[in-house]
Amino acid sequence: MFNPTKTVIRDFTRELTSMYEETYGILKPSYPGVISFVARLALENIATSDASRPKPHNYALHSLQITQEGQQWIANLYANVFSTEHSRGLK
Repeated sequence: MFNPTKTVIRDFTRELTSMYEETYGILKPSYPGVISFVARLALENIATSDASRPKPHNYALHSLQITQEGQQWIANLYANVFSTEHSRGLK
């Protein structure tokens, strides 16, 4: 049976892992697996939570957005530090 929540979580974790590998390469080779596992675990817990909140699916989508924005923020920070270090010859 088709489960849209699992499909979104699966695709999101793949994209998150891909973005990490694209940004950091082989800097920490074990991190993509850890990131994928933690993201999947957190999002599955949010999606299946029985906490009495209005529209729990909105919280899961909001968490995805925050995570994507956080990942982009980290990538931008890393790029800025890298370019600053290399423009000053610090390595």
